[in-house]
Amino acid sequence: MKIRETTKTLNGFIHGYLIWLIILSYLLASILPEPGLILREVHFTNPMSNNQKIPLSLVLLSLILFNAGIGVKIYDLSDIKKDIWILIVGVISNVTVPLTFISLITLLSG
Repeated sequence: MKIRETTKTLNGFIHGYLIWLIILSYLLASILPEPGLILREVHFTNPMSNNQKIPLSLVLLSLILFNAGIGVKIYDLSDIKKDIWILIVGVISNVTVPLTFISLITLLSG
């Protein structure tokens, strides 16, 4: 029971102060970049795929996406069938906005 209370307290703290924690991490990284540079070189080996190296950043990204997927409520997904246009606009936006941004940066940088 103690672990559950500690987890709830930690989760509440992180949830309440997330933006400040992100800003603090950026400030720390600007002052002390070495730990981040060391973590950048960490790789995992995939024995199933010819010992291919998998970077730590890819593993962390997959964990974030997996966690986000688990957090989706099935009830909320059933609402998508009622208004399919929200899904279509969301998918189109998630594809076109980054591509447009990258294209503009490429054109402006020469």
